[in-house]
Amino acid sequence: MKTLIKHNGYGDQVNTFGVRVKPKDIRSGMSGDGEMITFDLGVKAVCLMQDYEKVGDGIYWGMADTIMIKDSYTQADRDEKKRIRESEPVENGEIVMIDGAKYRARVLGDFSNCVVFDKVVEE
Repeated sequence: MKTLIKHNGYGDQVNTFGVRVKPKDIRSGMSGDGEMITFDLGVKAVCLMQDYEKVGDGIYWGMADTIMIKDSYTQADRDEKKRIRESEPVENGEIVMIDGAKYRARVLGDFSNCVVFDKVVEE
């Protein structure tokens, strides 16, 4: 079971993760460093946020990272992208752990608010 940690604000490149928003679409290409990489266009890089509908509602959700074009990329940029490429993405219906509780991923689609996490009520 994956454990997700809330985003710590701008520049947090450690607590991002992938979410499958479309069917697998595997591609290969050359990275900016000249390395051949394989990536899945159906996976979006996401950060975990809280308070989806209004401030204080406590609902966890995933906000897609925006694509930024830079004239140079830091090692942290490269490490983050590699980590997301090599990790299994969160899938629709998957149970994850957030702040010690279980949540079910509800993927909304290829949007900036691509996933909402619904608390699992155990009976």
